[in-house]
Amino acid sequence: MTGPRELIATMEGTAGPAVLATVLRTAGDGPGPVRRSLLPAAPGPLAEPRREVLASGRCQVLPLAAGAGPEAGDPAEVLLERLVPGKLPPWLHCSAQILGRGGACVLATVTAGAGDCAAGDRFVYDERNHGLLPMDGKLSLELQRACDRARAAGRPLWERFELPGGSLRVALEPLGPDAAPR
Repeated sequence: MTGPRELIATMEGTAGPAVLATVLRTAGDGPGPVRRSLLPAAPGPLAEPRREVLASGRCQVLPLAAGAGPEAGDPAEVLLERLVPGKLPPWLHCSAQILGRGGACVLATVTAGAGDCAAGDRFVYDERNHGLLPMDGKLSLELQRACDRARAAGRPLWERFELPGGSLRVALEPLGPDAAPR
């Protein structure tokens, strides 16, 4: 499973809540492509965190050892979040609408929260830097500049922002015609 539009289509045919695993980062040379998949109900390395996310509805960011994630390989950082058919999160609809009109966007995923932002919060910036933005104007401007850097790079980037409540860490993933979702 790759992009927001495919994910929405898959969730429309799902009977109940599911857990979306987003591999945000792997060890090695730096961030690689962001990969998403719905976790199966079968037992496995992520069975307990999956149950916790389904029960609580709260996102979790997990550091995983090599071979322990949804895909074998390098150590990874994985975001687990609950998706419920008919109540999909705003970031999913916003990014799917932008992509559906042939546009491009950057999906900003908070992996370490600070201030009013928690791990799992997501923001979406389209080509004009409109979309699903944080309420904090200063943070929104800083994220806009970071999204511009991610667009220019044409690949996912990691940024750290210093806020009054601590360091905010964000994965920035370009989506669209020139940066096909992975």
